[in-house]
Amino acid sequence: MNIRIIFFWVLTLGIFSTTMAQNATDEKKEFPKRIIKLNPFSVFVDVVNLSYEVKTKEQQSFNLNTIFILGLDLTRELGINQYELTSSDTYSGFVLSPEYRFYFGNSEELKGTYTSPFYNLLIYNVSNKHASNEISVMGHAIGILFGYQAMIRHRVALDFNIGLGRRMQTIDYKIGSDHRSDLIYKIGVNIGVAF
Repeated sequence: MNIRIIFFWVLTLGIFSTTMAQNATDEKKEFPKRIIKLNPFSVFVDVVNLSYEVKTKEQQSFNLNTIFILGLDLTRELGINQYELTSSDTYSGFVLSPEYRFYFGNSEELKGTYTSPFYNLLIYNVSNKHASNEISVMGHAIGILFGYQAMIRHRVALDFNIGLGRRMQTIDYKIGSDHRSDLIYKIGVNIGVAF
């Protein structure tokens, strides 16, 4: 499947959700409808994990989670043949993960216990500028998250979640490819600013 098409639809869904949230009128007290979040632990493993959440309806939101892989060696976790690697390889990639959250309770804010179906798109590359050895991984996953998001003074968000899903991926080597399917587990801790 073409990555540009997937990216276009995810971006379109995000813009549509933002527009719906802006058009909704609320006669009660206005709480922030958007949150930008960062996983503070991600920078310790050469990854930047950013999220953008926007309220779409009462007790519902759209969350776009992005992970930029900045040199993290994920070859073992992704099942890449270790004999194909060299010491001068470089690693890069990203994960794009849209999710739609359903909050439980009666709060007008984006807080409380929630459940969320999610989709993951993983693009990961191993390359070597001194050799023609390049390995690419494309993975898709679907699953469900359960979490809790707390709001401090209506401005600071603390988001904790755990999830389970099924990943299907293709690893392309120079001489062929490998297809696999397995379970994935997600654990998230994010700190954000609401506006």
